Amino acid sequence: MEHQGEITMSTHVFIPDPALDHSLHVPLQIPAIIIFAVLVIFGVIILYAFFFMKKGNHMSMEY
Repeated sequence: MEHQGEITMSTHVFIPDPALDHSLHVPLQIPAIIIFAVLVIFGVIILYAFFFMKKGNHMSMEY
């Protein structure tokens, strides 16, 4: 019983570390958002290119 309490307490202390969290999250937050946005934009462009190629070139030229 006491061992279980010790394990939950040690994991509880281990996960929320404000000093480590702040030094890691603040510099990585903005680049992560930029990388995610770039990936989404690239994915959309690739999907649209695939869609137009499958539909035919005359459709993309009409646009």
